[in-house]
Amino acid sequence: MQEPDPEPSGGAVGIEREPVDPGGSGPLRKKERGRSRSSRPTEAERDGGASRRRRARHERSTRRLASSIRVPWAVGLASLLVLAAAGGLLLGRSDQGRLKVPRPMLDDQQIITQAVAQSIRKSANEGVYDLVEAAGVLAAEANPNHALMLAVLQALTAAHDRYTSAYVLAGTDQVLASVGDQPLPQLLQRQPPFDGPGMQDARLVLKRAEAILQFAPVPTTGGGAPLTVVAVYDPAFLRFSLQPGLPGDAWLLNGRGQVLAGLDQSDPFSNLPSRALQQAARKVTRGRTGVMTTGQSLDTQELIGYAPVTGLGPAGQLGWSMVTARRVSNFSLPQADVRRQGILAGILLALLAVLAFLWLYAVIVAPVVRLQRDAERVAYGDLAKSVEVVRYDEIGLAARALERIRVLLIRRRVHGQDKEPPPT
Repeated sequence: MQEPDPEPSGGAVGIEREPVDPGGSGPLRKKERGRSRSSRPTEAERDGGASRRRRARHERSTRRLASSIRVPWAVGLASLLVLAAAGGLLLGRSDQGRLKVPRPMLDDQQIITQAVAQSIRKSANEGVYDLVEAAGVLAAEANPNHALMLAVLQALTAAHDRYTSAYVLAGTDQVLASVGDQPLPQLLQRQPPFDGPGMQDARLVLKRAEAILQFAPVPTTGGGAPLTVVAVYDPAFLRFSLQPGLPGDAWLLNGRGQVLAGLDQSDPFSNLPSRALQQAARKVTRGRTGVMTTGQSLDTQELIGYAPVTGLGPAGQLGWSMVTARRVSNFSLPQADVRRQGILAGILLALLAVLAFLWLYAVIVAPVVRLQRDAERVAYGDLAKSVEVVRYDEIGLAARALERIRVLLIRRRVHGQDKEPPPT
């Protein structure tokens, strides 16, 4: 082979000679060495090349994901969860859509309804009897003054929080003393003097609140205007008397079938929330007592009891009624128990499947993915970080072998054994 000249052609100093062509045809030249600036790649071409590289990386990652070990893991987990849900539904399925409720449970619902109705009557009557006691205190004085009236009313409202306001009325509309909210003598449907203590049905106040007025006349021997102790009974206080209707619902209705109080916080004078309940309300307004079942499935089937609020005292003469409802699924029936057990079994199966597959991911999937990343790193020449070996099963043995390969490659690189031989 001919030796190149020691000096570059043209006499230029400090410029290295181009490498010799191995074929002997002369010095190699860079392709298009003298091309102009206008022939360089434009920004659009560079962007196009970057876009092609991104698409290529995306296609490689898509193919890798399609063949990844995560895919069968995720498919297996989803399949087991579907099987658990299907098993829970099948095990919890009842042979009959509508359950036949035993007669003792119907009777029990009827007893609950009647008990709640009597609790409402007694609670309302107690308010009237409290007013009678207050009227008796005022009657002990021949001419009770304002201070005495105010003291009696304050003691009444302090001892019983069922009243929103209380006042002493002289004649038909003259308020002598009052405590609490604004007095409402105009709401009295009957004008004093009264023959005895009593109460009147709830009336709507300012189109947003309801008021139940109770009254007790003050026995007097003088010839002045008759005195009457009047109090506004808070219907919300009646919800405490509805508590025996739990875990179901209970509603107190007036004579027109409108809601006065309910466990579901119904609006005043609203209708019952379902047609079946409204049907029961129509029955009870005609003085009937009973229980009925509604719904076509275990999820919607309910026991509805209805009973009038009747008995001694003023509250038993207002025409109020009581309606209660309770879902059949809340009872301890064999069909309901089977359904609950089936749903519980499905939940347990799903929980076990999730726990098992999380364990598989931690023990198998994650180590394999980590080993794959280490293998790619070593294959691309990144030998700086060692391959972590933390286990001694098959995956651990593969990681140990990969670490040995990495160490051997480092040794070859140090001794220069990985350099390619020069061309001949």
